[in-house]
Amino acid sequence: MDHVKDYLAKYPLYESLSQRLKILLKDIADAANIDLHAIEARAKTPDSFASKITRPGKDYSDPLSEITDLCGIRAILYYQENVDQLADAIKKHFNVSTTDSVDKKSELNQDQFGYISLHLICEINNARAILPEWEIYKGLKFEIQVRTVLQHAWASISHQLHYKSNADDKDNFTRQLSRIAGLLELSDEQFSELKKKRATIKTSVKQSIAKKDLDVSINSVSIEQFLSSSKVLRDIGAAIRKAKFKLTERQLDSAHMFLFCQGLQITTLQELNSLLEKFAPRAIEFFNEFAKLSDPTSTLGGYGHWGAVAIVSILRNEKDLTFILDEEIWSADYLEKVKSAADKISL
Repeated sequence: MDHVKDYLAKYPLYESLSQRLKILLKDIADAANIDLHAIEARAKTPDSFASKITRPGKDYSDPLSEITDLCGIRAILYYQENVDQLADAIKKHFNVSTTDSVDKKSELNQDQFGYISLHLICEINNARAILPEWEIYKGLKFEIQVRTVLQHAWASISHQLHYKSNADDKDNFTRQLSRIAGLLELSDEQFSELKKKRATIKTSVKQSIAKKDLDVSINSVSIEQFLSSSKVLRDIGAAIRKAKFKLTERQLDSAHMFLFCQGLQITTLQELNSLLEKFAPRAIEFFNEFAKLSDPTSTLGGYGHWGAVAIVSILRNEKDLTFILDEEIWSADYLEKVKSAADKISL
């Protein structure tokens, strides 16, 4: 088994390559504005290598060069359209074999369901091979699989079920798996459609806000756009900083504001903006009083959080605030401090 000894000697090299590629692939996805669910990386273990080359029906003369997945990377994405986008980006950074790489789904007949990932067989290109940290990997092949979250779920579960299935019922078993695959494929398409619709809504809301038309229903998309562009919130933010409170790095915190708008039955951006404009002239007074009750160094929040503080201060005597405690959004002590600071300045 000289081939196994040869691979055992090279195994650490393939393992280090897998970890370098994992980091690089994330950078490539980030640069292409593609959200990753996860990246998996591994080198084939020596035991797995030995099993593969001795499997019945396999005849390798030089398995180290013939087996293309000794190093494997798997990128798991949220949306189907991102699969091709990431594949295009990968082709700009690596030499991709057009003969060995396979879109498994394209191999299926029209009357078949299928749900398998894109497999790209790659090598580092000449530009990367001259870099000191990459030159030791020149000539090594590796496989990059690109699939969606649903494709990954299908592949993982169906592999386990196939492995444990009863061969006597193989046809019925395969048909049932195929039906599930079709449902998942449809789900992937629907998720992509929803993403497109969300982008359309986002653009529409952004245009409305730019035109100062705030007669827009509040939802997760409109809140996010409002928080990212609201002038009155920026004015309130200046008062927050002056009182030594801090805006967190994730300054939008739209989910927080959305919960409060729902609980306080604020239904349009116009209503929300009016409440914030009512609060803004007294913001410095409020936060100075609030700082006496709550330590600024340990009280953090983004615009969503501090915007919620502002509207609660305005509506504390007009609206039922029990949802804040029932849903454990704030503690009872924190709510009382917000109300007390507002009472102190007769807001």
